[in-house]
Amino acid sequence: MTENKYLADGPLVVAIDSSTTSTKAIVVDAEGNIWHTAKQNIQLHTPAMDQYEHNPIRWWETSRATIGEVLSKLSPTDRSRIAAIGITHQRESFAPFDKEGRPLRNGILWLDGRATEQIRRYGSEHIHELSGKPAGVSPAIYKMAWVKEHEPEIFANAYKVMDVHGYVAWMLTGRPVSSQAAADSLGVADPTRSSVTGHLASPASFSNPTCQNPISSSFICG
Repeated sequence: MTENKYLADGPLVVAIDSSTTSTKAIVVDAEGNIWHTAKQNIQLHTPAMDQYEHNPIRWWETSRATIGEVLSKLSPTDRSRIAAIGITHQRESFAPFDKEGRPLRNGILWLDGRATEQIRRYGSEHIHELSGKPAGVSPAIYKMAWVKEHEPEIFANAYKVMDVHGYVAWMLTGRPVSSQAAADSLGVADPTRSSVTGHLASPASFSNPTCQNPISSSFICG
């Protein structure tokens, strides 16, 4: 698409996708024309068989870098047209953080398979009914239970347990907040009430304030 087909006025949006292998950013206009793109890789750590982790700081570093790169390609006038930043991400991945947003351990990813014992123990039809998530490798609740059992000090010292979207939004806005569509994937929220429930949080043994109660996906995070 050539430059002269871009909209000369109106809002522009930056969209980022922080995924399993990289973070990407694009700038689009109201007709969906892609103005610029950027990409930063994220190293995948495999500390043991079936264990897959990220350094959570890279979720933010790569988001900041790709946003900065696409914005740097815009003129000052076009940068002033940026109306919003949208975030999508590798949904079931999570990490615990202290009050300053520093990770207490590596993030555990959606494809991590360490929690087979916890899936067998907690993967009941009742949990499926409450969370909307069938027992399996992807929902984070079982890997949170693994952390509780193998690294109990982590959740004891955690200020927030955040998905990738929530952490990036926290760093962008100063608010540890995520959307319902993002936090739902962790498997600790009742989708009928759009909030974390004690019964779902209990296998991982953290309090409701620790795992953020999400806001509607249509709301502005900050």
